[in-house]
This record gives sequence, structure tokens and C-alpha cells, in this order.
Amino acid sequence: MSRDIFIEKLVSPKSTAVEIILRIMIILTTIVIVLLVNALALFLAYEFVFFSTVISAGLVYLAYRLIISIRSEFEYSITNDELTVERIIAKRKRKIVFGGSCKDFTTICPIDDPDYLNVVKKSGAVYDYSSGRGKEPVWLFTIFQNGINKLVLFDYDERFIDVFKRYNPRCFRK
Repeated sequence: MSRDIFIEKLVSPKSTAVEIILRIMIILTTIVIVLLVNALALFLAYEFVFFSTVISAGLVYLAYRLIISIRSEFEYSITNDELTVERIIAKRKRKIVFGGSCKDFTTICPIDDPDYLNVVKKSGAVYDYSSGRGKEPVWLFTIFQNGINKLVLFDYDERFIDVFKRYNPRCFRK
């Protein structure tokens, strides 16, 4: 009798410089627009102060929503031999970014494998679903899907590696 396998892991990627700059720009732009709207209401038409306050509150809320939507996480989940990677945006929306059977993987190895550069050269597209924080080793697998050799980077988790070995032991390089 075979037992079903279900494993999941949440990975929070490191903030990039672009994300940080974008957040700062959103905050500064919001401050400038709120100050302009309120200054115009005070100096030109005092009876519009209520509307400028409502507009300001709306802009602050919009800026908040934009800032939290920049942040995303990845959730790896494996059910039996099916691996799914979902992007979680603002801890509300989920989008499946990868799905496939680990039986179809052609290579599974850590990125410090000596043959890593050859594997990268053979791949048509690279997908990085790792945290990029350096706390855990990064592994990769390759798979041929939709006519493309895909290389997927992910954070090491022994539970996932054990499942990959169970369903596809011939693809391991190390």
C-alpha cells in the first residue's frame, strides 16, 4: 500500500534594490501629491478642504496597497510526484508559476555542482524561485516543458530532495 505524500514550504525572497527604490519613490510621490492637494485646497478654495482630506486618505491607502503588492513569496508544494510553485503576492493573491512532475526532471543538483555552467548553457529559460538570502543552499532542476528546456532554482529542503530521489533517482548529479 502506497502512502500519499504532501509537503509544502514557504520561501520569502530577499528584497532587491529595484523594489526598495520603487517603495521609496511611491512614498515620496504620495507625500508630494498629498501636500499639493491640501495646499491648493487651503489657498484657493477653503471649502474643498474636506474633499482634499478624503483624496489624501485615498492616496495614502493606494500607496499602502502598491507597497505591499511589490512584496511576493513563493510556496513550494509537492503532492506525490507533482511539484507546484506558487507566487503569493501581498499575502492575498496566489498565482501558479510552475507545475510539473518530478518524474520529468532531467537534472537535479546543487548550483555548486561542477557541471552547473553546462546545465545553464543547455537551458532555454531560467526561473529563480529561491530566496536569494544565502541561508540555505540553492538547488536546481531542469525539465523540458512546452518546447523549452527550463532551469528552475529553488531553496534546498531535504524533504523535497527525498521525494525527488524517490520518483526520479537517475537525474541526480550529486
